[in-house]
Amino acid sequence: MKRSIVAIGILLVGFVTIRCGKDDDASTKSSITLKVDGQAVELAVSTATLSFETQNDHEGRALQMLGSANGKMLTIGISNWDFQNPPENGIKVKTYTAAFDENIVGEAECLSLDGGSVELCEGILITYTVGDKMYMSALYEGEYDGFVKVAACDGSAKKASGEFDLKLDDGEGNELSLKGAFENVKYIVVN
Repeated sequence: MKRSIVAIGILLVGFVTIRCGKDDDASTKSSITLKVDGQAVELAVSTATLSFETQNDHEGRALQMLGSANGKMLTIGISNWDFQNPPENGIKVKTYTAAFDENIVGEAECLSLDGGSVELCEGILITYTVGDKMYMSALYEGEYDGFVKVAACDGSAKKASGEFDLKLDDGEGNELSLKGAFENVKYIVVN
């Protein structure tokens, strides 16, 4: 499968998700807003974690946020590597693309190792589940260049904010358009 998706998947698969505590200050309340094919979907922030993993002597980190309600679930996963100099206990503030070129290689910052046989790439993986049907950003093969923009990530306060706009596919050719934002999502750091 796609090399950069494999790198993202390795970071995201198997990370432990732990419930975050509630924020007492209403002005910094965590929220995820979402529109699916232009229709608003209400979600509550369920969990958010920043996890670390080492591969080929490089430390990778993934911020994973989960919003859910009424049988619907959105997962936003964003990964960085130590060679990109992300902040302590955070991820880099930047726009991450979901686009792929004609060689099916993610348009992402990567580090090639072992003569190109291993690539460590930053990336995003978004999933949206409705009942038993799952849509993934990694399965979308159309012309739309989606993104997740991390506008703020405070490693001291352990909060992240940003926006996203991308298309997802269920692997059977059924597509969804997702647009939304995550504001002051409080995460915990797990090692």
